[in-house]
Amino acid sequence: MKKTRWIVFAAMMMFAACFTGCNNSIESSNEASEIGKSPSKNEMAFIVELPGNNKARIAYYEESDATSYKVELIKNDILLRTETGNPGTKIRLTVEEEGSYTIKVTAYKETKVIAEGTKDFFINLTDGDVKVTVILNPKAKETGIEIGIEWGNNNISRPADFVAVEGTTVTGGNKFVYENLDLEDYKGVFRDGRFVTIADFYMCDHEVTQAEYQAVMGSNPSHFQGDSYPPADGEQQANRPVEKVSWYAAIVYCNKKSIADNLNPCYTINGKTTPSEWGSIPTSSDATWNAVACDFTKNGYRLPTEAEWEYAARGGKAGCEAADPNDWAGTDDSTALGTYAWYTSNSDSKTHEVKKKTKNSLNIFDMSGNVWEWCWDWYDSTNTPRITSSTPATGVASGYYRVLRGGSWDYDYDAQLCSVACRGSREPYFTYRFHGFRVVRSAN
Repeated sequence: MKKTRWIVFAAMMMFAACFTGCNNSIESSNEASEIGKSPSKNEMAFIVELPGNNKARIAYYEESDATSYKVELIKNDILLRTETGNPGTKIRLTVEEEGSYTIKVTAYKETKVIAEGTKDFFINLTDGDVKVTVILNPKAKETGIEIGIEWGNNNISRPADFVAVEGTTVTGGNKFVYENLDLEDYKGVFRDGRFVTIADFYMCDHEVTQAEYQAVMGSNPSHFQGDSYPPADGEQQANRPVEKVSWYAAIVYCNKKSIADNLNPCYTINGKTTPSEWGSIPTSSDATWNAVACDFTKNGYRLPTEAEWEYAARGGKAGCEAADPNDWAGTDDSTALGTYAWYTSNSDSKTHEVKKKTKNSLNIFDMSGNVWEWCWDWYDSTNTPRITSSTPATGVASGYYRVLRGGSWDYDYDAQLCSVACRGSREPYFTYRFHGFRVVRSAN
């Protein structure tokens, strides 16, 4: 399959600081200062995404009188796609192969064209980030739009190893139940009668490794390290998934890494986003920490919701729309599970370096097996037991346990607990050598 690139045209009239690029840098107010400009009330953002999970720099249309816009994608004088939008909307054009393209942008005030311009550019699979500057002359009257493209800008690339996951609304049904096993813990989140809307997001293609955790937290709590628990032959200790991580510790990691990467943290405790102000990570249930809030509009790292986790594990939109969705991440064949997952039958009773098994259809690794992965959601609630058709996409409002998904390297029920429908749970303070996590980012 050829690599896909997106061309996105996002129009923003006010509150430009709310716009978040899908990168590991900073929000638009800071991006504007980087290129020597202050956000103005009628900014427009034009972004080109290239192979290798890279994002382009934001560029601005300033002080435009336009009331609507049209973006056209042309190749070999053939119009491939046309999209229109008003200020405040997002326009997306998809490029499916390398080659020479022309982008044409037209600005309208009511029905009159007030400016338009074109730019030729070439996209190659080896290209890195791209800086795009698009200037609509202030108060332009039938004046051209200047579009410039500069290759090789790596300042604000999207984090390595993150996969773009296109969202949709999933219609729940019995097809998501693991092998028709009508038990509560094997029905997944897409229940019969439930409609779950999932926004676009980015998911790390691997579980957080011991080295990654050490770099952020300054320590490695993992059971599987040292001479007593060495990695398998040919595997790197640093790249084994971190485990013995509590849910509380996982949210600390997310905010600390967000701050380190100049992103906006998602989690707030007592109105504060800096983990050092939260106090020590609890080792028993803590009401203050249990009241943590997650702002899903922020661009920082966070745990996936349970719905996001299962959606990605099943292969996203296409996987969930299939008449018979896969029972495991990447396969529906139990005899092939060892190709995709480290579990009881092949793990040799230990964790393994991430990304050694076959990835699923979204290019994500280890969503079945290796270590259980913490999710944002409460597992249950006194008022709303488990999951019903009315459960919000982010889970129930309260509970005693937090959700774990995906199974691990060692469980008695073998393949059954590695199924993507299987729901696990433990107290948020609990640590165990089976429990790790991976992170996601919202794609606002």
